[in-house]
Amino acid sequence: MGKLAVFVEGQTELIFLRRLIEEIGGTNNLTFREERWHAKSFITLSTEPAAGQPFFVLIVDCCSDHAVLSAILDRHASLTAANYDLILGVRDLYPSSHADLPVLIADIATYLPAGGTPIEIVVAVAEIEAWFMQENLHFPKIDPSINRASVLATLHYDIDVDHAETLPHPAASLDQAYRIGSKRYTKSKARVSRTVKWLDYEHLYLDRRPMLQSFDSFVTHLESFFGF
Repeated sequence: MGKLAVFVEGQTELIFLRRLIEEIGGTNNLTFREERWHAKSFITLSTEPAAGQPFFVLIVDCCSDHAVLSAILDRHASLTAANYDLILGVRDLYPSSHADLPVLIADIATYLPAGGTPIEIVVAVAEIEAWFMQENLHFPKIDPSINRASVLATLHYDIDVDHAETLPHPAASLDQAYRIGSKRYTKSKARVSRTVKWLDYEHLYLDRRPMLQSFDSFVTHLESFFGF
């Protein structure tokens, strides 16, 4: 059984990345366990019994972008002992600026151990909501009034051609776009789940991936784990 651990900074990432992993790896091929890292303890949120699936995925909500690396380092030895194949960490760049990205990546690299289960950290630029913003087909599903023309008029952002990773605060931009249809985007479970439900994963994976360097990095690591 292939074993993957994914450490994320919050609820938004847990909900979205689980769905993304299911879409790429195939629901019938996967067994999941979800945990939360709080006060330096790992708390089980949900777990599924294995029934012959070829892949096991542990997703850990670290409750903070700054906690992702710490939680990984805290768990690295036990995951190595449990024969995990790969550890992925995902955290946002925001509220740091785009200019801070090289410094952040270099700083993270100094803490990664040389041995044991390989660790890869993906920094979403500037937030994982940039990945949502880039998936242009989902906007009319949120509300028919949210489309290329209305978003361009309101945000001066073209959802068909502009690159969402250039946005300083993608979550705020996504909320502005949803407001066109009298909807909101927030970090609440219900609103995140609504967005995750309506995203077109095939379009994001096949067509929009070249426009998102951080998304491409994460998916490349997934493909390697699944043996694509």
